[in-house]
Amino acid sequence: MFVNFFASAITIGLPIVVLRQLGLPKLVYSLLDSLTSIAMVFGGVILTLRKNKSELKTVYQAMFSFTVIILLFGLPELIPNKFTTVILLGILIIGFGLVVVFANTAMTTYLQEKVPLSKQGGVYSIINAISQLFVPLGALGYGVLFDHFESYEVFITSGIFALIIIASLLMKERRLF
Repeated sequence: MFVNFFASAITIGLPIVVLRQLGLPKLVYSLLDSLTSIAMVFGGVILTLRKNKSELKTVYQAMFSFTVIILLFGLPELIPNKFTTVILLGILIIGFGLVVVFANTAMTTYLQEKVPLSKQGGVYSIINAISQLFVPLGALGYGVLFDHFESYEVFITSGIFALIIIASLLMKERRLF
């Protein structure tokens, strides 16, 4: 739910930053947007090669990394060199794709280990329904925010807000890494 809501900042904000505010060609946006899918494929490969002892720890680390990525999405608009900006956006988008794969895979694995087999269908259905609900809510909210505020303000504020949420969850669970 957390990732789906705040991912809207990136999916709604990326074209606004690249096309409207930086005035870059649509081809640059297309290439940057495709990096998410490429990163997700490589993330899957990385996950098959590594052994993980704590799925929940991976989820927490991925969520924390995700908040940092959102925060850093506020920087490209503030950099005067467009080439440097595109490189930074590319790195952030690759990080976003990797984090999404790590978080989703680790959460699914954790649930498979902890939820009894007889209840997995119901639990997955509820989690999926609630998570999918946050996609249009995030798109609506971020659409309004990007219309009324500068993109760097939206990203930095969202990153700080997400960081507060994840830090409070980590403190509550006493799982600071």
